[in-house]
Amino acid sequence: IALFLRRESQYAAAIRVVRAMKAKYPHDFLFCLEEANLRKDAGEGMAAVAAYESLLKDASTPGYFPLAHLELAYFGLGEALRGQRHFADAAKAYEQAAWTPGSGAELKRRSLVAAGKARDLNGERALAVKDYQAAIANGSDTTQGEIARRLLKTPYHE
Repeated sequence: IALFLRRESQYAAAIRVVRAMKAKYPHDFLFCLEEANLRKDAGEGMAAVAAYESLLKDASTPGYFPLAHLELAYFGLGEALRGQRHFADAAKAYEQAAWTPGSGAELKRRSLVAAGKARDLNGERALAVKDYQAAIANGSDTTQGEIARRLLKTPYHE
């Protein structure tokens, strides 16, 4: 139901559904992640940040989430922080997403390019270059690799 509500941009209703499932299954990583994602997509920037941070705090307890994909939570946190123009913190979250064990190659590259963009927006060009170089090293013949190569030449700006 939440999936269909999301598709129809009925975020408040989708959040209610996911929160009910989260209350019933508090150790289900996907329900916790989906609440944070829905808050981000609904434009509830700082509420989304708080939801991602709460999820990551719970995940630090061994065994709390048996099947957690923390890289997804870190990426979402980066997106929420960037939306709030907290570029330094967004870059750190994206970098954490990239280097979390189990992070897939595509997410790693997307995270590194996003981290580089956030670093550029924050005036940290040297760190941005490192992120772009890492993205290229993880797949130079990909779309994200091409974007990273372009951003090595010209800093990202909005």
